[in-house]
Amino acid sequence: MNKAIMNFIIGTVLFYVLFCGVLYIKQRSMIYFPDTSKPQLPQGAELVQVTGDDGQKIESWYIEGKDADKPVIIYYHGNAGNFSHRIHKAIFYLEAGYSVLLAEYRGYGGNDGDISESGIYNDARTQFEWLLENKGYNPHDVIIYGESIGSGPAVQIATEYSAKALILETPFSSLLDVVRGRFFFIPVKHLLKDQYLSADKIQSVTYPVFIIHGDLDSTIPISLAKKLYDAANEPKKFVEIKGGNHNDLYSFHAYKYILGFLSGLEVNNPDNVEK
Repeated sequence: MNKAIMNFIIGTVLFYVLFCGVLYIKQRSMIYFPDTSKPQLPQGAELVQVTGDDGQKIESWYIEGKDADKPVIIYYHGNAGNFSHRIHKAIFYLEAGYSVLLAEYRGYGGNDGDISESGIYNDARTQFEWLLENKGYNPHDVIIYGESIGSGPAVQIATEYSAKALILETPFSSLLDVVRGRFFFIPVKHLLKDQYLSADKIQSVTYPVFIIHGDLDSTIPISLAKKLYDAANEPKKFVEIKGGNHNDLYSFHAYKYILGFLSGLEVNNPDNVEK
C-alpha cells in the first residue's frame, strides 16, 4: 500500500471520527427546534404553573370545555414551535365539549431549562399530575394526545397511568429509528442520547390506541408509525391519510377521524372502539 493511499485512509478515518464527535456534541441542537418566546395567554385559558421533582418550573395552558362529563385531553405537541401554535387544533375538541391541557416542555414557550428526553418526560408527568390534583380528574378521564416528537412523552405517560385512550399523530417507533434512517453510516445506537423507544414501551399500554399518519410524511416515514402500531395491543386503530405530509393532517380533516374515535369510547366500556 503506497503512502498516498495510506494518507487517504487515515484522513478519511479522522474525518469520520471528527464528524461523529460533532454530531454527538451538537445532537440536541439538531433534534429540537423550540420557539422559546412566551405566548400571550388567550381569553378563556387558565395559566398552569407547575414545578417538577427536579425543580424545573413549567407554564402551560388549560382550557375548560363546555361539557363537564367529557374527558380532558392532555396535548403533548411536536418538535418545532411551542404549545400555543397548537391551539388551532385544540379548538376542534373544545367545540366538541372536551377540556384541553396544552402541555409545554422546558426550553419551549418561555420556559427555561435544557431540553432532554428525561426532562420532557418529567414535564409531561408533572402536568398530568396537575390535572389529577387540581382539576379532580381520574386517570381514566384523561385522553393522552402526542404529536410527532410529543408521541414520545405521550407513550411514556401512557405506560405510567391507566388513562382512557392514547392518540398519536405522526408518531415514530423510536427517535433512534428516525435518526438511523438518515445517518445509516453512523453508530447512532451508541451515540444518540435521546432515543424515545416508544415501540418497546407501547407494548405495556392496555387501553385503546389511535394512530394517524400521512403516507407522504417526509419527516417521519409512515413505516415507523406502522411499526409502532404493530407493537401496540388491541384495541387499536390506524388511519392513513392519503397525500398527507408531516404538518398538514388537519388540512385533511384529521380531527374528524379523531373525534370519531373519541365518540366510540363509551364511558364504562373503553374497549368498545373500532379496530
